[in-house]
Amino acid sequence: MLSDDEAKKLFGDGAARIVRQAVDGKLDGRPPLIYCRDERTFLAALGVLQWIAQTL
Repeated sequence: MLSDDEAKKLFGDGAARIVRQAVDGKLDGRPPLIYCRDERTFLAALGVLQWIAQTL
């Protein structure tokens, strides 16, 4: 799992929080970064991240 510092370097401060934070009721309660295991879970996580990006 990425450390906070690694996530910030890769994604920036705001995005690091989003990819490491669980979203209530989505992705089995896991953060998008942890949920991704294969193409199906990647697409599900991507959809959640896109939804979050639209609300920012």
